[in-house]
Amino acid sequence: MILIMFFSWTDHFLEIRIFPISQCNQILKKMKKSLFAFTLMTVLFFHQLSAQSDAVSPHNGFNASLTVGSSFGKTRGSTGDFGTMYYRGSRMNMKMQLGYSYSDWAVGLSFGMNSLFVSSIEVSDTAYSLTEDVSMDDGLIGLYVKKYFMPLNIYACADLGISNFKFYDSHAELQGNTDRGFSWSISAGKEFLIGKKKRFGLGAYVSLSGIKCNDLPPYEKDTYSHVLPGLGATISYH
Repeated sequence: MILIMFFSWTDHFLEIRIFPISQCNQILKKMKKSLFAFTLMTVLFFHQLSAQSDAVSPHNGFNASLTVGSSFGKTRGSTGDFGTMYYRGSRMNMKMQLGYSYSDWAVGLSFGMNSLFVSSIEVSDTAYSLTEDVSMDDGLIGLYVKKYFMPLNIYACADLGISNFKFYDSHAELQGNTDRGFSWSISAGKEFLIGKKKRFGLGAYVSLSGIKCNDLPPYEKDTYSHVLPGLGATISYH
């Protein structure tokens, strides 16, 4: 079992009571529906706005962007040996996109990483703090589609790809990984064009991302997953 590779029970642990997971799931489901409705309305509104604009768009040609930020939430593990577990801690996200844009649309390759620095693991409604620094990494390797709404330079983006979870110990050595699974992300942001030729952009974004993977044999029935809201900063070149 992957958990045994980097975690062991100790005689000294911190017990923390949390809100029922059913409440968290309900909030998350409501967030996904609200975000979808908000994104749809935003796309329709700014599509009409951009259609009425005569401004020349800078989004034609090579397109590259880098985002750095954080996401919020916990990773869920459903295992046969330990039941349902939740991994908590701080997160850092990075994503790079390389592609081509034409007439305010951009498509290309997407490479993302999400690192969870695990501070505690919840089992049976009890959280156990870890005595060593361990981390869980996942990400995305795939494609993206992005739409810019000019002249406000607001964008909506969708990424689809594959990835897996990787487990690292306190020495940053790989201790185990899952099988590959489906990974996705949707985001919206605002960029401010800078520079003499207005080819560079600085801005901010909000996102919702998710992943679900099965473990490797003989634990292929075990799954690891999360759906996380996030935010951060972006820098781009057009």
